Amino acid sequence: MLESRPQITKRELLNMRPSHMVVVVYDEIIAALREAKIAIEQQDIERRCHAVNYANDMLALLCLCLDHDKGGVIAERLSKLYAFAMARLQRINFYNDCETVDELVDLLRPLRNSWFELDERLEAEGRERCPLPAKNITKLRPLSLS
Repeated sequence: MLESRPQITKRELLNMRPSHMVVVVYDEIIAALREAKIAIEQQDIERRCHAVNYANDMLALLCLCLDHDKGGVIAERLSKLYAFAMARLQRINFYNDCETVDELVDLLRPLRNSWFELDERLEAEGRERCPLPAKNITKLRPLSLS
């Protein structure tokens, strides 16, 4: 269960490279989707809703972190993809739809893996962390389901 996973603190987030933070958020989304699927199979409506809402919050976080000035077309396309994924999350809640869960995991996993590869390269190059200003992080809650 996700509840037994260690929580990521705001301080830990501040010390991560931005690329690593993105990987962590993708991991949280995928874990929440898996939690939702388990909840659907166990007919646990409250748990499913909580997992889906958490995945939605994490997708919104990714969307809010996009830099449209520097990211250009890529940021625009990611924004549309995140909006699509957030819309699909509602289907999971309305219809207890495990197929949509699988669809979203299959959509997000390659993106997560690409960010992971980028993060590994940055780490290998010895790039230091590039923390976000603390004011942007203070509104975040721990990155795990509780």
